[in-house]
Amino acid sequence: MDIWPLWPITIHYSPKDEEGQENIVAALERRDRISWIVFNKLTSSVLERFSIMMQEPLPALKGLHLQSYDDKGPVIPSTFLGGSAPHLQYFFLEGIAFPALPQLVISTYRLTRLWLQRIPDAGYISPEAMATCLAVLPNLEELFIGFQSPRSLPLQISPPPSTRATLPALTYFAFRGASEYLEDLIARINAPNLDNLNIWFFTDLIFVIPQLYNFIGSAEGFKLLQRAYLELYPWSVRITLGSPTRLDLGTKCDGLQRRVSSLAQLCNGLSPLLSQVVRLEINGDSDPQVESQDTMEGTRWLELFQPFTAVQGLYVSKKLGPLVAHALQGLTGERAKEVLPALRRLSLGGVKPSGSAQEVIEPFVSARQLSDYPVTVERWERNLYWDSEDDDL
Repeated sequence: MDIWPLWPITIHYSPKDEEGQENIVAALERRDRISWIVFNKLTSSVLERFSIMMQEPLPALKGLHLQSYDDKGPVIPSTFLGGSAPHLQYFFLEGIAFPALPQLVISTYRLTRLWLQRIPDAGYISPEAMATCLAVLPNLEELFIGFQSPRSLPLQISPPPSTRATLPALTYFAFRGASEYLEDLIARINAPNLDNLNIWFFTDLIFVIPQLYNFIGSAEGFKLLQRAYLELYPWSVRITLGSPTRLDLGTKCDGLQRRVSSLAQLCNGLSPLLSQVVRLEINGDSDPQVESQDTMEGTRWLELFQPFTAVQGLYVSKKLGPLVAHALQGLTGERAKEVLPALRRLSLGGVKPSGSAQEVIEPFVSARQLSDYPVTVERWERNLYWDSEDDDL
């Protein structure tokens, strides 16, 4: 390397063979020329060896990618990079604890992408400390914060500040963790140009997410989202808004009744946003070996439909169609037009004009006809969600 021109150095390493470590050590000695470092699948011992040589600043460093799959995530010392990385633009950590991260991030005012995936318990950073360091990143475009375990709950929920820090360049935000952590964090920040939000909560019984709606409501990219897709599969539920996707929100849970109830909580927390939706699609499995339409409480489905006051087209996949029909069959009189009041087309996957599900839904259809809120029931043959945006409602 001493006879080469002074080109910037990019270091890539994964532990495929031991001989590669000596080359990495030699490259790290040229600290003034290192522009990118990518270390994949590090063990604690290897990261410790490399980090010893990274205690002083790397003045030309623009990108840093560190990944570990150790069960017990390795810990980066507070002296890493001398606590400063003024030219860093991309920072990715996965499965690695870095308690001193806020102090380093404060020096990275040029940072555009910050990805913190599978943060171990030893690397926990409070929502307040996280918001403080984000506030000094005016160029940040992408942010990913994800924890390894549900123990990522804040020790206490602090009252939201009177003013929020604004992240003017942020367009993408992803989160994996406890809903309480997210609520505490986004109560402290605004992202007016956000247009893609991806959230996955750990298992919880109750979701209270008023700050999430406020956070979304302050971003122009989430105005007039007229298409929603609900997914209920074993062990998980999620809601997706927009085509192309703008919001993806989900959580883990088991049992169909629990899944419908959890999804209803998430949807009701976003009620003002969902009141614009005109097309609603529902896909998933009914767990027939565990639950049937006779044991599934229809009120849970009705609670799920409550925020969708503008929906004109409802499309339900084959396995869930009979359950939705069963939930709607008891709606007569005034109650029939209170649920999904704007509904004009109801499509139950696999339902034939003379089928049993069609007979079940007939009282609801008749009640809507009598109240001048007619609904047309039809069979839906095509795949849900992936149809063209130009499809009729």
